[in-house]
Amino acid sequence: MKTIWKEIPRDHLKGQWTALHISMRRAEIVMTRVTHERLESPKAFQLLFDPVNSRIGLKPTNLEI
Repeated sequence: MKTIWKEIPRDHLKGQWTALHISMRRAEIVMTRVTHERLESPKAFQLLFDPVNSRIGLKPTNLEI
Protein backbone atom coordinates (compact mmCIF):
# COMPACT_ATOMS: atom_id res chain seq x y z
CA MET A 1 0.00 0.00 0.00
CA LYS A 2 1.43 3.38 -1.00
CA THR A 3 1.19 6.32 1.40
CA ILE A 4 0.13 9.62 -0.15
CA TRP A 5 0.96 12.59 2.08
CA LYS A 6 -0.73 15.90 1.40
CA GLU A 7 0.56 19.04 3.05
CA ILE A 8 -2.15 21.12 4.71
CA PRO A 9 -1.50 24.83 4.06
CA ARG A 10 -1.51 27.26 6.96
CA ASP A 11 -4.33 29.74 6.99
CA HIS A 12 -4.81 33.12 8.62
CA LEU A 13 -6.64 31.63 11.63
CA LYS A 14 -4.89 31.44 14.97
CA GLY A 15 -4.80 28.36 17.16
CA GLN A 16 -7.59 27.95 19.70
CA TRP A 17 -5.35 28.80 22.67
CA THR A 18 -4.25 32.14 21.22
CA ALA A 19 -7.79 33.49 20.86
CA LEU A 20 -9.79 35.34 23.49
CA HIS A 21 -12.07 32.74 25.05
CA ILE A 22 -13.97 32.21 28.31
CA SER A 23 -16.31 29.31 28.95
CA MET A 24 -18.17 27.64 31.76
CA ARG A 25 -18.04 23.91 32.27
CA ARG A 26 -19.58 22.19 35.23
CA ALA A 27 -19.07 24.61 38.11
CA GLU A 28 -15.90 26.23 36.76
CA ILE A 29 -15.31 29.31 34.66
CA VAL A 30 -12.20 28.87 32.53
CA MET A 31 -10.34 31.22 30.21
CA THR A 32 -7.31 31.07 27.98
CA ARG A 33 -4.02 32.48 29.21
CA VAL A 34 -4.19 35.08 26.44
CA THR A 35 -7.58 36.28 27.71
CA HIS A 36 -6.31 36.51 31.30
CA GLU A 37 -3.25 38.48 30.20
CA ARG A 38 -5.37 40.78 28.01
CA LEU A 39 -7.46 41.58 31.11
CA GLU A 40 -4.15 42.57 32.80
CA SER A 41 -3.95 39.35 34.86
CA PRO A 42 -6.33 40.25 37.70
CA LYS A 43 -6.19 38.24 40.93
CA ALA A 44 -10.00 38.19 41.22
CA PHE A 45 -13.22 38.84 39.29
CA GLN A 46 -16.64 40.12 40.30
CA LEU A 47 -19.33 37.80 38.93
CA LEU A 48 -22.13 39.67 37.12
CA PHE A 49 -25.54 38.43 35.95
CA ASP A 50 -27.82 39.90 33.28
CA PRO A 51 -31.33 38.53 34.04
CA VAL A 52 -32.88 40.00 30.87
CA ASN A 53 -30.55 38.07 28.55
CA SER A 54 -29.60 35.25 30.98
CA ARG A 55 -25.89 35.99 30.63
CA ILE A 56 -23.04 36.03 33.08
CA GLY A 57 -20.14 38.46 33.01
CA LEU A 58 -16.78 38.86 34.69
CA LYS A 59 -15.39 42.17 35.92
CA PRO A 60 -11.74 42.31 37.05
CA THR A 61 -11.50 43.45 40.70
CA ASN A 62 -9.21 43.52 43.73
CA LEU A 63 -9.10 40.76 46.33
CA GLU A 64 -9.75 43.30 49.11
CA ILE A 65 -13.26 44.17 47.92
